[in-house]
Amino acid sequence: MRDFNFFLEHGNFFKVVDTLEKYELTAVNKESKEGRDFVLFKRQLYQMYEVKHRSIWEHEQFSLSVERRNLKWLHDANRDFLMELQRVNHLDQMADMSKLSQTRIFKKKLLNEDKVRGLVAWGASAYGYMKLTSLTLMMGKFLPSAAITAGVVYGMMKWNDKNTISEMEMMADGNVKIKYSSGLLKMHEVVAHPKDVWSMCALASDDLG
Repeated sequence: MRDFNFFLEHGNFFKVVDTLEKYELTAVNKESKEGRDFVLFKRQLYQMYEVKHRSIWEHEQFSLSVERRNLKWLHDANRDFLMELQRVNHLDQMADMSKLSQTRIFKKKLLNEDKVRGLVAWGASAYGYMKLTSLTLMMGKFLPSAAITAGVVYGMMKWNDKNTISEMEMMADGNVKIKYSSGLLKMHEVVAHPKDVWSMCALASDDLG
């Protein structure tokens, strides 16, 4: 066990330092584990003495320097994080733009989370319809039929996009052709001038959009 207090409470610490330095030069093998432990012990002892005998002004300056370093590390880490988000968003945008034609400026994805849930509901309903005879024998007529009907209705609700733009395309005359859906199978087209088109940007948790 390392007894730092024995050396720190010695009346003449500089004499202790002189003794330790001479002992290191004459008797310590720094290549061995014991020698490396002695060097580490000596450095820790010097640092503890320095901290113990600091003035109030020195403690204040040291605390300020530590806080400033921590703030700088946090600032650098936040900047690197934002730069990485911008790089990933730029790559995603380039990948999305590569899927569009020369005149098309927007196209909604065919599948999203809600539509996948609708497909799962339809698949479960179709499987239940194929096994309707077995389910009827086990649970009666009402419960299987109600579950299948509910699954079909749920899937239709998830695929029913109302007032949702599905595609935007630039026309030869400079206007914008907008296709939007007002129901499950209802699609409409609107031609508008670019000055009459307004956009809304939704910011995510990264504040980058």
